[in-house]
Amino acid sequence: MPLSIQPITGADLVAFDHEAVTVATTAIGFTTGTIAPATGRPAHRALVTLETGQIRFTYDSTTPSTTVGHLLEIGDTLVIEGISNVAAFRAIRTGATSGAIKCTFERFM
Repeated sequence: MPLSIQPITGADLVAFDHEAVTVATTAIGFTTGTIAPATGRPAHRALVTLETGQIRFTYDSTTPSTTVGHLLEIGDTLVIEGISNVAAFRAIRTGATSGAIKCTFERFM
């Protein structure tokens, strides 16, 4: 059965930027100027893929640690929806290898 995606409030989400983030021993989020550029709307959704190094993440203003937060394994994909949730995203590595995440940001037209 094909996947059917319904636009939120009848508007299309459009990818407008991307970023690569290295997740190390200090919790880190997305670059503020990338998710909330000086012109245009902020990111309403982020598509995140983990390429290396297991990580833990939160997006509720809790600071993740090696034991706190949701676990993301290498090869996993995460979709974060909502301006506040995208802005509050933080991640930290769980072991000796830093995580490499790739992120694509989308906003309403």
